[in-house]
Amino acid sequence: MRSSFPGLAVATSLIVGFAPVPSDAIGQAPATPAFIVAIDHPAGSSVEPSLLPIARYTGTEWVNTWPQPDEASTPAPPVAQIPEAWLGGPVPTAWTRWAADGSRVRVTVVAPVRERRRCETAIVLRIAGVSDGARDPWAPGAVRVAVNTSQPVEWVRAMAPDHRDAKEIRPVIEREYRQAEERPAGERPEDSTAVLNALNAARAPMIVETLVGPSIDAGPVVYYFRAIRRVTPPRQSPMAIEVHGWLARGADGAWAAFDTARAIRRGDGQGENRPLAIFRVGQRMYWLTMLIGYEGVGFAIDDVARGSVRRLVTARDGGC
Repeated sequence: MRSSFPGLAVATSLIVGFAPVPSDAIGQAPATPAFIVAIDHPAGSSVEPSLLPIARYTGTEWVNTWPQPDEASTPAPPVAQIPEAWLGGPVPTAWTRWAADGSRVRVTVVAPVRERRRCETAIVLRIAGVSDGARDPWAPGAVRVAVNTSQPVEWVRAMAPDHRDAKEIRPVIEREYRQAEERPAGERPEDSTAVLNALNAARAPMIVETLVGPSIDAGPVVYYFRAIRRVTPPRQSPMAIEVHGWLARGADGAWAAFDTARAIRRGDGQGENRPLAIFRVGQRMYWLTMLIGYEGVGFAIDDVARGSVRRLVTARDGGC
């Protein structure tokens, strides 16, 4: 996965979001109908465009009952034989695909397929409709999200370094990183020490590579951050220590980090959790995150509130 880490910086791109479903006159959000969330797979040289269902909101909770990836040689059943339990009913034929640039396109499901792309691959729903063709799946803003209802998709916004919140938050991230850098994180102590020594010897700077939050001002403002130090020693692969987590302003007005985690990253495929979008249901914010791993990609829906993060569902795209 490609990333760059030159100096102390904060990501600066700005992604347009969309307004949530409005509240009623007494301030209580109306009930949200059930909906399904899918990830768009663009057309390529040997594959047709398709949707991967990753989660569905039942009206009361989030679930993922779509089958897990299986061997590429295992065929997908015809659409008439898809069990209703997989999506809570018959496979919807009409979907709206949302892009981070604000565009929306209606697409139609043609048939379930299992494309031979990896050792294991998920069943996807082949679609017909306008396609923007092949694109770099790792580029920020490249992922498209589809829903089968009018449920809005609110894309997360990357905060510019000169934003007021970013200026206030940066010292908090720096302090959190320094505190977390030497904490045990599950790896062998000798591995952690070797990476830390290499970073310190190179005087590698800490970079705030990701700082994203809701794209509209509604409810508590919560940000996700990812900070990293990286070095590439002579004749060795890149190595890094990453700290990621969440930030919110407390009752005293001060920003504080919570649910932070530390990871050792080695090699070119560093891995990354990349928040993509938010679904607002009532007074809650559910974040959709892309989980970029070493041998595959996954997705997660998290219930994010001030001071707490609860993972609700995950889905895998496949892998080896």
